[in-house]
Amino acid sequence: MNREEENRNQTVTVHEFLESYRRYLDEDPALSGKTPATYSYLIEKHLIHDLGEYQLSELDSDVLNSYLKKKLSDGRLDNSGGLSPTTVSELRTILNSAFKYAKCNHYCVQDINDLVHVSFHQPEISIFNREETGKMVRYLTQHPTPYNSGVLLALVSGIRIGELCALTWGDLNLDEGVLQITKSLGRLPNPNADTDGHRTHLVIAPPKTRNSIRSIPLPPEILDLLRKQQQPSDVYLLTGRRKCMEPSSCSKRFRNLLKKLDIPARNFHTLRHTFATACIRDGADPKTVSMILGHASVNITMLMYVHPSLEDKRRVMEQVYTHTYIPPS
Repeated sequence: MNREEENRNQTVTVHEFLESYRRYLDEDPALSGKTPATYSYLIEKHLIHDLGEYQLSELDSDVLNSYLKKKLSDGRLDNSGGLSPTTVSELRTILNSAFKYAKCNHYCVQDINDLVHVSFHQPEISIFNREETGKMVRYLTQHPTPYNSGVLLALVSGIRIGELCALTWGDLNLDEGVLQITKSLGRLPNPNADTDGHRTHLVIAPPKTRNSIRSIPLPPEILDLLRKQQQPSDVYLLTGRRKCMEPSSCSKRFRNLLKKLDIPARNFHTLRHTFATACIRDGADPKTVSMILGHASVNITMLMYVHPSLEDKRRVMEQVYTHTYIPPS
């Protein structure tokens, strides 16, 4: 790097630097799906807006830690309170990544290795019990509408709601009995919100990680049901039309379905937790389950999606007591 470039990098503003970093993110092959758009939105609406006039060299751990704490208490764009811990944690991730990029590209930056960790409690997740899943399967198979078949597919495969909403009949190979997951649907912050008035827009994009692109074999009973409803390849499975259903609409209809079946309310993602837990309970190999779910590692599957019931815990305690603590006769 020549002296002129070195001097320029020492006086660059945070705004100038983050615009360069955003261009780098757009070209980074390691990021896929909705991640680049989400990061770009957070950079523009929060980091550039709040910190853009600083010189990059002025930012240190004290400045950034105070900033992150303030975003938790008073960080929303509409001045209605603090950002969620999840969003502030994403801002922290972006800052760490941006500073690594800065060092690699010879910008004058300080060490920020001690940024505060944003702590938040993982909500307790419940699953559907066998009576509830049995009630759902009976109703969904006896009333094979496009939406009901989509819910049944999520129940028996653990696919995410965004993956289900993006699913077309072309993603189902009924001859091979395989479901292909290659995309996901969701709402993202709209980069043109200032001009067209819409804060978000609907996007169908590749899943967030390469592991999420996967093939899932389906049970014969589900394949038989789907064959009776088969549509052209460009028709969305969940709607039976060439127009998709949004995840929010899918969730609302799912709540109504549970109410109709007299099943206590849970969110749509509970189907995924239920599937993973059932697989492990029935003795499935955790690595196989992880690949079906599209996780980056087995640890994610075991820590986040497997929830032993009280009966499971009681069975383990009884087995251990019988095999270990009762003396042989």
